Amino acid sequence: MPSSIPFQKVLIYETPSRFYLTGAHYGDDSYHLLKVEKAETLTLIEDGHIYSQQELNEILTCVDECTVKRNYQKNSDSGEEMNSLENRTFSCYGIAGFARFLNGYYMLVVSKAIPLVEIGFHTIFKVEETSMLALFDENSRSIEELKYCKIFQSILLSTSFYFCYTYDLSRTLQSNATEPTKHWHDRFVWNSYLMKPMVEAGIKAQWLLPLVHGFVGHFPINLPSCCLRLVLIARRSKKFAGTRFLKRGASYDGDVANEVETEQILFNRSVMDFKLGSFSSFVQLRGSVPLIWSQDITKVVGKPPIQIDLADPFACIAGNHFKNLLIRYGGPIVVINLVKRREKSRHESILHEELQASIDYLNQFLSPSEAILYLTFDMARCHKVADSLAKLEEISYLVLQLCGWFQSFCMPFCCRLRCADFVKPEDRHISSDGTFLFQSGIPRTNCVDCLDRTNVAQFVTGKVAFAYQLYSMGILSEPYLSMDHEFCRLLETLYDEHGDALAMQYAGSQLVHSIKTYRKTANLQERSRDVIQTLSRYYSNNFVDFDKQNAINLFLGVVVPCTGKTLLLPKELTTCVREKPTFTCCVDYCSFFSELENHSSYGHLPICELPPWQQQLVVDYFYKVEELTDFNELLALPSRWISTVANTTENTIVASASMVQWFKNRRTGKSRAERVENFSKSSEQDGDESSSDEEGAKSDVEVIYSEDWKDAIMKIENAKVEKGIFLSKFSTCKLSSCRDYYGFELHSLSRDDLSKCKQYVDIYLFTKLAEDDDHKRKLS
Repeated sequence: MPSSIPFQKVLIYETPSRFYLTGAHYGDDSYHLLKVEKAETLTLIEDGHIYSQQELNEILTCVDECTVKRNYQKNSDSGEEMNSLENRTFSCYGIAGFARFLNGYYMLVVSKAIPLVEIGFHTIFKVEETSMLALFDENSRSIEELKYCKIFQSILLSTSFYFCYTYDLSRTLQSNATEPTKHWHDRFVWNSYLMKPMVEAGIKAQWLLPLVHGFVGHFPINLPSCCLRLVLIARRSKKFAGTRFLKRGASYDGDVANEVETEQILFNRSVMDFKLGSFSSFVQLRGSVPLIWSQDITKVVGKPPIQIDLADPFACIAGNHFKNLLIRYGGPIVVINLVKRREKSRHESILHEELQASIDYLNQFLSPSEAILYLTFDMARCHKVADSLAKLEEISYLVLQLCGWFQSFCMPFCCRLRCADFVKPEDRHISSDGTFLFQSGIPRTNCVDCLDRTNVAQFVTGKVAFAYQLYSMGILSEPYLSMDHEFCRLLETLYDEHGDALAMQYAGSQLVHSIKTYRKTANLQERSRDVIQTLSRYYSNNFVDFDKQNAINLFLGVVVPCTGKTLLLPKELTTCVREKPTFTCCVDYCSFFSELENHSSYGHLPICELPPWQQQLVVDYFYKVEELTDFNELLALPSRWISTVANTTENTIVASASMVQWFKNRRTGKSRAERVENFSKSSEQDGDESSSDEEGAKSDVEVIYSEDWKDAIMKIENAKVEKGIFLSKFSTCKLSSCRDYYGFELHSLSRDDLSKCKQYVDIYLFTKLAEDDDHKRKLS
């Protein structure tokens, strides 16, 4: 089913027997009508006719008169008769779906939402309130029905749902820019089960409003030369979704717990169109270790022991998981494992050993260019004795060179020559017309919970990607950001909010160890906050997570209510519960990835444009001329980023809000070249080590790369050598031509051009003389 823009204007008219819903797009005078019967069975009627405003008013007037003759009600507050259809009319932002428990159906509507941020012409909304409209007599509800309603509404009260009318929030910017008419990604649409009755009834897609669960944060960046916006979007997967100890590892289908796709978008607000403007994004992923493992929280207080519930010698679970990632993102898949490698008693190291064995087995059936690149880094131990963020930064530079990032504009020629570390993108990263730069592959980060350490690692990777994004736009002179840079402070604040939101959803508390903890800049107040969050997480895991898990299962349709059967009790939810696999295990153990040849790589997507009517609809919805605010009022609004920068930096801010001193680029410590010069040495040492990597490593704080990294590292080093040779030849020239440096040539003026210039000069002089004569005549 192709995606369509949902209706932005939805009105609900209620009568005693049914609901009348009218839907229209912004700025359009044509209306669609949907009738929802009030009955035990769900009946949706859409005639398919497009009504004008006059026709719609006539129909509603007729319905109003019939309703008044048959029935009238008294308002309990004022005692006045409610005999008009207008008195039972209200607007909403869209229909989230239909839910049924025991007695009948409920219609779920988004009753309140706030505009959060714009990406180009597209406005993202955050859900604030939802309403459940019963399609049956509410007085006949049973006690069990009321219990289900209470559990269901607990997740609807969450403020972590987002939607957008004109932009598919479930897909990345790369997918939206290259395939705008593609259907939404079902993995990240949380209300797809609730919209299923509408799809089965054949209702048009414009009535469907997909909701994404996760986090959306943003910061405006106002520079003297341009106005940018940084947006961070986190999409939580609905597959194998749940709370911390009740959803661990992976399901039998290969879907992992706490899977979140994080996208970092940077764009220039001067031009809002995807194809004409400057947009860039970088995507990374987090998710639990793809094994069948769990932790029993009833046996001990504190950290429960990790136990492998199912031995998987042929890596079926991991094979399904990484196969899905290769189809979605292409190669390479870079697995960054942050669990502890060496412990007094085996705990986290069990996951490291099992995951490494599974990846080693799966790489036998993949080509070197598509191999799963696995590395392990004991971040907790390194944090005690060394700079863990510096190690993560070295890893992140490799990830950016291997996977690339997406941008919708050509790379400036001078940017490709200016920095020696900026390696030319591979052919699979560039579109056929050379306009787009694609991201192919994805970094996949995990620790045990995929919360604290994972969020810090993703921040460092995002910082490196942010530097490349700014460098490509010509903002920075080199693709590097120090930790003390103002841009880095903004990004750190954004990733802290991002980590707190995801931790609250999965573990019931905010981050226990924030980015400041690993930067070793946390004060006493920050450390006391860590203790409070630890206690809050312990309370949530032992007393609140059971009800939250039941609510998620009910919302996603994992559990279907039936008479005489209640949801799982807390004592039944003591361990990780997995549903039965939806597939038949008939795959050859030696051909996990044989079907990948039939799927196009993520980096070879075609470039297409929005249909003209959809493009015009998007632009009209963005420019709401009659709703524009007064310009002086806009200038008086305080900007969120001004206070943040003022509180986190020592630099002074000038009087004008748009003239903040972003261009100061303080460099402290070692340079980029000095910080990564040790990588080649460490990679050579890793290549000589045996399979027991801990015995060969000089220290537990080092990053250990698997054998499959050899080809990738060799490719990067060869590209750097080739570029170094080119730059050395380029620098020997006494005077560089305009084409060599800027990518275009300057031509001398021809005789025709000179004659045109002379004509324009004559016209200008003649016009000026005429104006002077008129001025003298008026004075006289």
